[in-house]
Amino acid sequence: MVRPGASAYQKTSVESASREEILLKLFEGGIRFLRYARESWKKGEKARARDFRSKAMAIITELHATLDREKGDKELVRQLEELYAFMIKEMVRIGVEDDFDALKDIEEIMQKLYDGFKDAATQLRKQNLGK
Repeated sequence: MVRPGASAYQKTSVESASREEILLKLFEGGIRFLRYARESWKKGEKARARDFRSKAMAIITELHATLDREKGDKELVRQLEELYAFMIKEMVRIGVEDDFDALKDIEEIMQKLYDGFKDAATQLRKQNLGK
């Protein structure tokens, strides 16, 4: 059960977060759900594993859908589109084949993207502080 104060805090923290912070939170959630899905599968908790896989898939789909195709660097956007499309295709295959061990590969891609975006956000903050 979520306490009313905690729910209000979460809502406020999301509403006041920067675009970069929200992006990083999405990656953190996706990575966490992928790990939980693999762990649940290993424990024999198949329904729970599928639920976590679906949550991770929803995050990856959202990342793909919200790419800034107008303002973003065209080459970077193209590469991200290809990565997200690959991950979505793999997630579908994993779901059909129940190959939950393969989620590790998706988790590793998400971790690398997270690390890259986190570094970029840090650089951007430093540049903005210098202005």
